[in-house]
Parts: sequence; C-alpha cells; structure tokens
Amino acid sequence: MQSALLIALFSLGASPSCTAPLVTAPLAAPAQRSYDSLVKIGRTYCEAGKADKALKPLKQAIAQSPERSEAYGVLGYAYAMQRNLVESAKAYESARQRGSRARRVFMELSSVYDVQKKYDKAIGVYRDFLKHFPKDYEMRHELGLSLILTDQISEAIGELTTVVNQNPTEAAPRRDLAYAFARAGHHDKAAPHLQKLFPKSMEFGLLVEFVQTYSSPRKALAFFDRYAKKPLDERHQKIRAHLKGLTKP
Repeated sequence: MQSALLIALFSLGASPSCTAPLVTAPLAAPAQRSYDSLVKIGRTYCEAGKADKALKPLKQAIAQSPERSEAYGVLGYAYAMQRNLVESAKAYESARQRGSRARRVFMELSSVYDVQKKYDKAIGVYRDFLKHFPKDYEMRHELGLSLILTDQISEAIGELTTVVNQNPTEAAPRRDLAYAFARAGHHDKAAPHLQKLFPKSMEFGLLVEFVQTYSSPRKALAFFDRYAKKPLDERHQKIRAHLKGLTKP
C-alpha cells in the first residue's frame, strides 16, 4: 500500500517529503573586487598586450574610487597601446590632477605629447615632474631634447649641461649638448664634446645634421672632411661634392 502511494506521488512530480514546503537559502551576491585588485587586473592585461580587455576593470576601479589616480595612470597606458592618443592624454592628465607622482605617468604622458608634436605640453609635463624630482637626469635629458625641437636652444643648453655635468660618461646627453651648441652657432663649444665622442668619424645621419648647422659652406666642408668615414661611400661623395660646389666663388 505504501509503495503504491509513493508511485502515485512520484507520477505527479512530488518528492517523498512533499507534505513539507521546500526552503532554500538565498544566493550570496558575488563579492565586489577591490580597487587595487581591479587596477592589478587592468595592468596585467596591458602587460599581456590585451589593452582592450584592460579597459573594463580599470573603468570599474575609477567608478569605485574616482578620487584615486592609479587606475587613470594604467588607463592612459591602455589607450596608448591602442594608439588612442587623445584619450591616453586625458587619462594621464586625470592621474596628474589627482596627485600622481608616478614617474611612468609623466614619462608616458610626455611621450604621448611628443608623438602628437605637442612639444610645449610635453615640456610642461617634464618641468612639473622635475620640480619634485630634480635629480632625475634622464627626464631632464628628455626635456632638453624637447626644448631643441621647439628652438628654445639656450634653455636646452642649460638643461643638457646639467645632465652632462652629472653624467660625464653618458654619450647621448653629450652628443645632444654638442648639437645644441652647434644649433646656437657655438661650434667652438661643440667641438670638444664631439672630439671626445667621435675620435675618428660619426655616422652619416648625424654628420648631415651637424653639417646643416653651418652657415659657411667652407666650414661645413671642413667639418664634413673631419668626421666623414673614410673611404667615402656614394652617399658621402654626393654630400661632399655638393658642399664643394657651394664653396666655389
């Protein structure tokens, strides 16, 4: 009799305990990730070359704590990876506005401005950083280069001189200081730096850059003959022939 009753109940979709209501505990809401965790996820995606996947967690972090700077800094990097330089600059600037002093934020923001040829903005970023970290000579070197690009040569000479004095064995700042002196027409001041760096010759592109700083064809030719790699290849021969032609009365 009991087995027949059970069969009847199961045929109706009931369970053996159908006389008692089924009570289930409510599902717990998924835990919200912390700000730092979201930023770490975004940074990890960027480092893996997946900038598109980095955007969501970074924007979630910003929504969670919009007053903090870290997510904006990584977001700027993610946009830069996507070549979205406008949004990248906006994100980096947001990080600055929120008090970020992270070197990477300043370096990458200035690079974004340099690529866009917004050199004055890049210069402002470098100077802002150097107010807080005056002994960062790599950043000061970059400032000097941007000053050259904007024809602020005397200021470039000042910044690059500081870098060379603090890092006398570094070749790149010395080369750029020599170029700044040459651009200013002070070839006599450029000469000792170049002699130290290039006792024999310099590479073709750099040689042409320096030759173009001379207003006198004769002096330009003399400089070319001093620093051109011997024997002259076809490229060098063409430049020399051109300079030689300019020296003819």
